[in-house]
Amino acid sequence: MTLKDHIIKHFKSYKNAIVGFDVLKKETNFWAEMIILFIIIATVLVLKIALFDSVLLFVVWTFLVGAEALNTAIELMADIICEKHSKNIAKVKDVSALGVLLVAGGLFALYLYVVLKYAVFGV
Repeated sequence: MTLKDHIIKHFKSYKNAIVGFDVLKKETNFWAEMIILFIIIATVLVLKIALFDSVLLFVVWTFLVGAEALNTAIELMADIICEKHSKNIAKVKDVSALGVLLVAGGLFALYLYVVLKYAVFGV
């Protein structure tokens, strides 16, 4: 395979990501995460948060959306593997959802830290 073929193949993979985004945007939690993004942007602008803290908030937010994408993929795959209710599949889905919850908790803790740092302590 030539370099040109690798480059073409690479850019074709973006089409798959766009299709994945179409799947993800149908999830209710994805829209909740968009509201969280709006809150983060508003907080950054109102409190005039420094670049480093702002970037940190946005990076952790992208981890949250990435965890949500993986959770959605796992749930879709689990439904394909087992159409009937299965206790083991339910456990897989629960652990996958826990991953999203852990990242959301981390983002919330970081958000509180940043808000307290700027709004209360005036840094």
